[in-house]
This record gives sequence, C-alpha cells and structure tokens, in this order.
Amino acid sequence: MALGEEQVLSPRLRELLGISPGDAGVMASMIRRGINTPWTSSVGRLFDAVAALVIGAHSVSYEGEAAAWLEAVADSDETGGYPLGFHQPSPPAPLPGGKRGDGTVGDALVPRTDWRPMLKPDLRGLTTTDV
Repeated sequence: MALGEEQVLSPRLRELLGISPGDAGVMASMIRRGINTPWTSSVGRLFDAVAALVIGAHSVSYEGEAAAWLEAVADSDETGGYPLGFHQPSPPAPLPGGKRGDGTVGDALVPRTDWRPMLKPDLRGLTTTDV
C-alpha cells in the first residue's frame, strides 16, 4: 500500500512532514492523476519517509542521506523492533493444456513487506522518541 490521497490530506501527517495545505492539495491531485508518482520497490523511499517523520529530514541532497542521518541518531543500545509482515506472492496459475504461463509484470513475484506497522506509532500521536 502506497501513501495515498487520504494520507497526504491528513492534518497530523501534514504537521509531521511540514507540508502546507496547498502543497498537500497539489500532492493529492498528483496521486489521483498518477502524475510524477511512480511505484518503487526501493527501501530507500521508506528510509526517506521515516527520516522525515522521526528527525524532520524533509529534503535530502543525495541518495542514502536520510538513511545515514537515521543511523547517526539511532540508539545503539536499542534492541526492540517493529513487526514487518513479509510475504511472497503466489506464482501465476498454469495455462490450460498443461502449459505454464508466467504472466508476471514487473516485480510481481518479488517478496514484499508491510512497512505500515513501523510508521503507525508516530501517526497515532506518540512522540518521535517512541519510534
């Protein structure tokens, strides 16, 4: 599940990310129309989102910068974690007559994880020290 129009318009998320109501409206319109909103399989976008929520890193200058900032402020004694559901999509069914039709498009069979549990604490109103 990607960040969608409903989340972009959320006052709490806008506050956490420093997004003005006007910019949120533009972003929601872009999401609704599919303009400059490509899907990604990169975990880098997840680090960008977490860094924006946790340490207020609303922009970066180079790839991996947000992840480096998170690593720099991380508590090295912390051993807890968040449940990240992991699943492997099922392969497509065989074609009639015994032939195997792959039928995959892009990364359809790439393992997936559910990142939402990691972001929920901050969105529920806890402080960033709880995340």
